[in-house]
Amino acid sequence: MDNKVTKDLSKEDLITLRDEISKYVIKGNLRRFNVLNIRRLKEIQCYRG
Repeated sequence: MDNKVTKDLSKEDLITLRDEISKYVIKGNLRRFNVLNIRRLKEIQCYRG
C-alpha cells in the first residue's frame, strides 16, 4: 500500500489493511497465550513450568 492519510483510504484499502493486521497476534492475546502455556506446563509438572 502507498502512504496515505487514513481519511483518504478507500473501502478496499481498509479491508486489505484489516486483513493484514488480523494475521498478527496482539499484545493482550499473546500474554494470555503465554500464561496458559506456562499454567499447562506447571500442571503436568514439567521442569520448564
